[in-house]
Amino acid sequence: MRDVTRGADCQTEGRRRGELCSPRRTRPFRRGARATKKTRHPLLVCDDELWPDGVDGARLLDEVVNNLVRYVVLPVYAAVAIALWTLHSFAMACWSVSAAACHRVPDEAVREDTLLAAAERHHPAALIVSHLTPAVLFRVTDEFKPTLLSDEADTWLSDERSELRCIFNSGHTIGAANVPRCVGDDYDVKLFSTWAGKAVAMIGRPPSTIEDRSVRDPTRAQDTRREGGPPPPRPDPSRTRTLRQRMRRWTRRHADELRAADPLAPRGLHDRAIDNWRPFSPSRTQPAATGPTKARRRR
Repeated sequence: MRDVTRGADCQTEGRRRGELCSPRRTRPFRRGARATKKTRHPLLVCDDELWPDGVDGARLLDEVVNNLVRYVVLPVYAAVAIALWTLHSFAMACWSVSAAACHRVPDEAVREDTLLAAAERHHPAALIVSHLTPAVLFRVTDEFKPTLLSDEADTWLSDERSELRCIFNSGHTIGAANVPRCVGDDYDVKLFSTWAGKAVAMIGRPPSTIEDRSVRDPTRAQDTRREGGPPPPRPDPSRTRTLRQRMRRWTRRHADELRAADPLAPRGLHDRAIDNWRPFSPSRTQPAATGPTKARRRR
């Protein structure tokens, strides 16, 4: 059995009187989680610089749409919806509800990873993952605040009663986007935030709880290569970096307007679907008043 000491030795280390203390320790226990400096993971795509000039929002969204369809074959309504959700991911501080973007494909012949690869460079702090555990999910979202792009979601988000699904869905509303866990040597309770933009790509129809909390774009997303031809190039980094900086500039410039806006509810939808689509209504996304209309026609 390991030797321990009590009393005076523990007091010299700043411990409470009578508490067990290991002679191997040279410093008192820390309270709660270790204090660490928040840093960006090197794999995350992010820009701290803002575009120096003013930004025309309507033209910006058109450029995002045009850039996406250079690398992925998409119907117009799907490209518009993806561009709107991309802008949405830059303004997470403005929303109380954030629907996940659900990219579903009909079968294995259609490559959903092609769309995620093209979309990755357009998002702030984008991170593509092909699997997550519950503990990793809430720690990643709390530490890095990424835009989480989840591939192969039909294989690891399929269990309706899983802990992973519950944590993933908790980020739908900002008020419920908290996961409490005991941390540190004293088991103090810490709240981990799950508030982050999330997109999922999967084969077939998504599970009901994912579908109910998402905006969906069923499409046959394919790359732009012709049969037997070479694969398309990856998105130009300098081009997508410019688009990210301009989207960040636009959302910061209009943040107060986005928070204060109270758009009309889309017609023909149930309550949660209305919440999902309200951020994309013309009054909130003024840069492209016709874009949300096109997207809602084919929701």
